[in-house]
Amino acid sequence: AGDGQGLEQVKAAAQAVIARVRLLAFVDTLHYLWKGGRVPGIAHAGASLLRLKPMFELAEGEVTSVARPRTTRNAVKRLKELMGDRVAADRPVHAAVLHADAAAPAEELHSWIESEFECEELYVSEFSPVMGAHIGPGLVGAAFWTEDLPKSAGA
Repeated sequence: AGDGQGLEQVKAAAQAVIARVRLLAFVDTLHYLWKGGRVPGIAHAGASLLRLKPMFELAEGEVTSVARPRTTRNAVKRLKELMGDRVAADRPVHAAVLHADAAAPAEELHSWIESEFECEELYVSEFSPVMGAHIGPGLVGAAFWTEDLPKSAGA
């Protein structure tokens, strides 16, 4: 739109980005999701007993479980591995690190993304109180998308 393109071109550009956006995140506990009716009691009980940090991916409107690490340290490590698998090294990345009262792991993730990728944009944001009320404290995630072309090819 800033380049004077018409509505159809802007819409097509937005849809192309939507297809590439990913969110990888983990939660510290399923307690709040269970209390809100979003997770069955048996899943909450099992995850609590095993102290799992359920990790999920959101892509094109579909949520999938991708890992179940047992510590926050391992969850951050696994999130980095998964993001590294999904981001082409030669593509500029746009990313946002999101957290709900989990500043330390969010900062670790932010520093890693900044050092690992060529970032066009990189933000850190705390989840809104409304989202935090549904998910609870301890959520950490990274939302990101990459450019179509390598930086050198697009420049």
